[in-house]
Amino acid sequence: MSGNIQGLDYRIKLAASDGSAVFAAAATFCAKAGTRFQSYNFPDMYLRHYDSELWIASNGGARPSDDPANSAADTTGVVQAPLG
Repeated sequence: MSGNIQGLDYRIKLAASDGSAVFAAAATFCAKAGTRFQSYNFPDMYLRHYDSELWIASNGGARPSDDPANSAADTTGVVQAPLG
């Protein structure tokens, strides 16, 4: 997860940790019932697969990734055993 509040676009990006508490909080997600992952920094937002990308999104907010259509399916996954 990257970005500061001013430049945050809510899209998940691969980034090396800078060692800061801000980075650690932004990169933390809490597992919830139904295998949903809630953002630590934004408790009303969850990891969501949207438009072939990974976002943190709410259900019905202002951004395109907040579109309520398919929100439940896009924010709920299945935990499986690792490969190998």
